Amino acid sequence: PPYVDYRKIDINLKKSIESFEIHKQSKKANLYGYFVELGYNILNVRGIMGLINPCQYLAADCGYGLRKFLVSRRALYK
Repeated sequence: PPYVDYRKIDINLKKSIESFEIHKQSKKANLYGYFVELGYNILNVRGIMGLINPCQYLAADCGYGLRKFLVSRRALYK
């Protein structure tokens, strides 16, 4: 996924991501979170998505929205 800090996201792109679920939870998410949510939403019912992402989502404030999104959808598997 692309890394772009939330402070450097283009104003037009910011408007288009306001409808994302993670945006409602975390206004400081970078594009990783939106990329993960979009990928999840376009999977088919039996689809599996594998991504390599930084571990900052496990504890950082910017990852709160993504963590909540993934947990609420039971989207994590070992």
